Amino acid sequence: MTARLTELAGMSPVTIEAVEISQAFAAGVADSMISSAVTGYGRMVWKCLTHCYAVDAWLPDNMRCSPG
Repeated sequence: MTARLTELAGMSPVTIEAVEISQAFAAGVADSMISSAVTGYGRMVWKCLTHCYAVDAWLPDNMRCSPG
């Protein structure tokens, strides 16, 4: 479901393990994410991204984050 939402938004879905999120942003592998608030908080994504939106769409994927 998340991959299809990503495709509908005109993006390319990739699967990244939670422990590798910061490295993926730094390497340019990812520039936004759809994830749970728990993952976003646990991986401190605010250090990499400037915008976070609670969309309350479904659990556990309930937050979209983007660098700009």
